[in-house]
Amino acid sequence: MLQCISRIIIFVYYTNIMKSKILSVCLFFITVMPCIAQTITDIDGNIYHKVTIGNQVWTKENLKVSHYNNGDSIPNVTVAAQWGAPIGAYCIYDNDTVNVDVYGFLYNWRAVSDSRGLCPDGWHVPTDAEWTVLTGFAGGDSIAGGKLKAIGTEYWIDPNTNATDDYGFSAGPGGYRSYNGSFELKKGYGLFWASTDTNADFAWKREFAYNNGIAQRWFYFKPTGLSVRCLCDTLASSLNENKKNEGIQLFPNPASDIVNVAMGDIKEAMIIFYNSIGQIVLKATCSNQINVIDIRDLPPDLYLIQMATENKVLTQKIIKL
Repeated sequence: MLQCISRIIIFVYYTNIMKSKILSVCLFFITVMPCIAQTITDIDGNIYHKVTIGNQVWTKENLKVSHYNNGDSIPNVTVAAQWGAPIGAYCIYDNDTVNVDVYGFLYNWRAVSDSRGLCPDGWHVPTDAEWTVLTGFAGGDSIAGGKLKAIGTEYWIDPNTNATDDYGFSAGPGGYRSYNGSFELKKGYGLFWASTDTNADFAWKREFAYNNGIAQRWFYFKPTGLSVRCLCDTLASSLNENKKNEGIQLFPNPASDIVNVAMGDIKEAMIIFYNSIGQIVLKATCSNQINVIDIRDLPPDLYLIQMATENKVLTQKIIKL
């Protein structure tokens, strides 16, 4: 059954019109989760649960698909000496199928970046910027690892430091397969590809460890086999006027103290806040990958955010609590 989860936010404020104070009550109905099923199915028939974190919808489990979206098979390379071959490929940790249900498959970056598509239709392997949006929403790289890791030591080795799984992302320690074909670090580390490369040899990844709460951003050699999570092409919040805002995302929404601006592929943007009566109340120039805007001094209101890039003006609404 399709469901929508909504909430009502009420602002009460006074306005001075013709020297008379008039009490105004504004009710905003915000759909927090879109009307979508709570699972997706890949081309092989594997079922994945969805988890909504901020404006993003992720798969809760690691990918374990053996075909690209057009039906072509992805080679399952079991022989260590053949793993580094220049083809898209996947493997199972230790070539033991007992690991599949918990840890999924490990893919090299050629498979991740293949134009035939690794994730189900309507989903994609997240970019480096989209991973940064996730870890930013979870408090930043220094603490996001703990908030995104599965709790306990059933799958992680002790002590699984700071694991709270606050958002249900449940990152697990699937380990990796080295470019030389050896399997390493299952139960100790979870490493996940981004679809963004740094050069011809390396691409970005996120790493979660058993002994700290960090979500480490670093790059890995492309022939390495890492885990994959999929991200929905459509943002979760109906407040977005542009589905992807050309790569710019604002979160959290609603917000009380700060608004984070994730720039994606945009190099620079002028951010302008308009209040509900059309006045400009705040301006900021954003040029970093993640920018923090202090909104503590703004009164509660529904704000229209104008984001002016080099060749386009984008808009989004955000609520200040």
